[in-house]
Order: sequence, then structure tokens, then C-alpha cells
Amino acid sequence: VVAGLTPPGMAANRELRYRVYVLDDPTLNAFAYPDGAIFIHTGLLARLDNEDQLATVLGHEMTHVEHRHMLRHRRAAHNREVGLTVAAVAAAVVLAAVEADELADGHWGRAAAVDLFGDLIVTLGLELAFIAAVNGYGRELEHEADRGGFHKLRAAGYDVREAPRVYEILADDHGEAGATETFFFGSHPRLAERKANAQAEVAQQGTLPADPRTDSPNFAARLAPVIRDEARRNVTLERPALACDGFARYLRLAGEATDAETVRAERAALGCEEGEG
Repeated sequence: VVAGLTPPGMAANRELRYRVYVLDDPTLNAFAYPDGAIFIHTGLLARLDNEDQLATVLGHEMTHVEHRHMLRHRRAAHNREVGLTVAAVAAAVVLAAVEADELADGHWGRAAAVDLFGDLIVTLGLELAFIAAVNGYGRELEHEADRGGFHKLRAAGYDVREAPRVYEILADDHGEAGATETFFFGSHPRLAERKANAQAEVAQQGTLPADPRTDSPNFAARLAPVIRDEARRNVTLERPALACDGFARYLRLAGEATDAETVRAERAALGCEEGEG
């Protein structure tokens, strides 16, 4: 997908080589380093419906790299180091408080999720976690990355009409968003604004490109196990609505897979309604 989205001039750039990594983490996030390393969490990957939506996420992150957004953001933030330090301390306080609350309420799975996410952002560095998260560059640069991503989508033959759906996915928490994700990845009004921007871009660029690209035949087969595993993790994390949705999506994608009966039994054990998901 990244190769299809890469402009010829960028593909010839020896100083930059895109590399994609999947992080085993339940949070809805993707980010990129200035050297072309792109990271996408299994939590987000498992919520995507098709290759066009995956291309939307990757095209957005690639634009961050090509437009040097991290460097531009750091320069703009040069006089706000104290603010970033305060934000980092606030993040640590939020993580500690949320984990303590979940443990006090007996929600061991949710506390484990907070701990897992805390380990991740500490490894990355708190400041980098703010900069790299899906909403971390600020309104102007995020909008610029969205626009650049849409142009990549259309040039590569992807369906830009799927782009607004990505922001719906980020906002649709099935009522189970944690305080940690909300703190780092933005509020629903911010995502609603980005969805509206995406819809405006779609209106400008028209419908399907002249030579539309179709979903890879292997896409659903490769994505299905990720969806199933994330659904099982959501059971452990005490997020039943997300788990029910994931199991239902897995069964739709995987059809009569060898473990289909096992997954149906797992859904039934959760008490999922028949139409849920």
C-alpha cells in the first residue's frame, strides 16, 4: 500500500525509505518518524474495513514525513518547552490516576491496558508521544496531512470516499473509550471537524478515479486474524461492546474459517445480541 502511495520523486530519494511497523497495542493510533518509519497499532488496524481506509491512514502519515511536520512542529514549539514539560507531567498523572481507579474498581483488564499504553509512551518518550499521536501536530498541520493523503489516494487509484469513514472509526468508541485515549488522541469535536474536512475534499475531488484500485484479494484474509485477536483482547480489557463488534466483523470477513465455531461460542459467552457489530 505504501509503495502504491509513494510519489516517483520520493521513491527515488535515497535519504528516505519508508518502513512500516505494526505495534501490538489496543489503542487507536498511527504515527511516523521523520526518517520514514511508520507505525500503526493493531487496535486501529483491526477497526479498518478495507484497503482504501488503510491507505487513508498511511497516506496521512506519509505526508507528515514528506512535509517535515515533526521538524516544523518542533520549531514552533521551541518557545513552549515549559508547556510541553507540564503536559508530560500531566500525562503521567493521568495515567497513574486512571490505572489506580481501574484497580480500585476491580477492573484488572482495563488497568492492564493503561499500564501497557504507559509502557509504550514511556518507551517513545512522553514528548514524542504527544507529537506523533494522531492529533499531535495541531489543526493546521493535521489538515495539511489530510489533504496530502487525499491527493495520494486519488493518484494511486484508491476511493477517497472512504476517507471520512476513518474519522468516524476513530470517534466510534462504542461507549468504551478510556480517559487515557481521550487525553492523548483528541476529542470527538476535533474528529468531527476532520471528518467534515475530509468530506469537503471528497466533494472537490469527485468520486472514483479514472482507474480505480480494488481491494487486494488477500486483504480481508490478512486482516481477519488481527480483528479476532483484538476482539479477544477487548474481552480481557473488559470492553464487551468492542469485543462483540470485533467478533461479528471477524465472522463476516473470515466466513467459515476453521475457528468460526469457537468465535461464535466466544460471542455467545459475552451475551452479544445477534445483530450487534
